[in-house]
Amino acid sequence: MILAGIGKLGNSQVGMVKSDGTLDRYVDLPDDLASDSKAVKQLSQNEFNGFAQGAIAWAVGLSDFVPFRGHILLVRRQTSSTIYEISPSLEVRKVNLLLPAGFKLFTLVAADDSWTALLTTKTDGQQGLTVAYMIFDSETGLPVEKVVSETAFGMGLACANRDVLTMIKREQDGTFVLTETRPVH
Repeated sequence: MILAGIGKLGNSQVGMVKSDGTLDRYVDLPDDLASDSKAVKQLSQNEFNGFAQGAIAWAVGLSDFVPFRGHILLVRRQTSSTIYEISPSLEVRKVNLLLPAGFKLFTLVAADDSWTALLTTKTDGQQGLTVAYMIFDSETGLPVEKVVSETAFGMGLACANRDVLTMIKREQDGTFVLTETRPVH
């Protein structure tokens, strides 16, 4: 099992845990969250009044582990566009997604040779978030295409491939439903 957390020094750590719950070893993630990183400094100033450890804890709490071709992808939602692909032998490959200006990575779903991402941005003077879906090449991190749909997108991405996106939508009555949309190419 792979876990993400905060070390004794307040730094971000990812480790492999044995089936008995003991730590096997740490995973070395180059340029991951650190109190002096640009993303943590910006988050710290905006959300935590300059307290970097709170910013790191928040970012670690928003981390996702996504299965991909027998490996695990570590996604730092809303704080980084870097994806760490961790192999079973704990070798790490770092992929930087090229996001459109102003957008942040909200969530990512892996399929075949591509990754589908839900991106968000806050638009000045507008309530809520603007949402976009993009497909990225898993080798280069470059965008392959922006996903356009004839129906409204949901805020949660449950499953994706090039032909169908399955999303979680919240209805007016507060219930959640799964909805599918076919991207317009």
